[in-house]
Amino acid sequence: MKTYLNFLHSLYFFPLWVLWGFLFLHTSLLAQERPKRFPSITRNIEDMYRYVSEKIKQNQYYVNEWSYNHFRQGNTEKVVKYGTEAYYYSFLGENEPILRLITVQLLREKMLYYYEFLFTQEGHLCMVLERQKDEKNISYRDMKIFFDKRKCINLFLDKDIIPYTNTGYNEKIGILQKLGEEYYQKFLLQLRDIGH
Repeated sequence: MKTYLNFLHSLYFFPLWVLWGFLFLHTSLLAQERPKRFPSITRNIEDMYRYVSEKIKQNQYYVNEWSYNHFRQGNTEKVVKYGTEAYYYSFLGENEPILRLITVQLLREKMLYYYEFLFTQEGHLCMVLERQKDEKNISYRDMKIFFDKRKCINLFLDKDIIPYTNTGYNEKIGILQKLGEEYYQKFLLQLRDIGH
């Protein structure tokens, strides 16, 4: 009789253990399927962006600005290119520059593109913003990319969060990251040329 009661008791609790096991397994699988997001790092970068933007508004950074015009007439079409670059920075001590933000405007074939490249105090690219109105060729108006340790950690298209592992944007992310790093090197060369 005692064995029979133990058997009934085990049947009663068996489905409960199965249910808990299923819920644990299901939750674990769902956690693996979702792309990783780094909200606290992204939030810190956005706070840094607001801080830098406010200091720019209050004229608390040095700024180097460059503008250029380029006109070329090819065999079949005319290309007009116009651009401006602004480098916002400060100094640590007397000689060590700390670049915080680069803004770039390019007019290419009657289309205006705007970029912002935000850097940490250590000189690492942490955010890229691209704005354009090329509705014919590009589906989004704003692209914002967040980086940590040279890796993309978040991608926003307009207001939507896109999995940064989306292979459709990997090439674009790489191009903008490289562009930001090239502008950073250009800034260092410009400062060296003027004696800093």
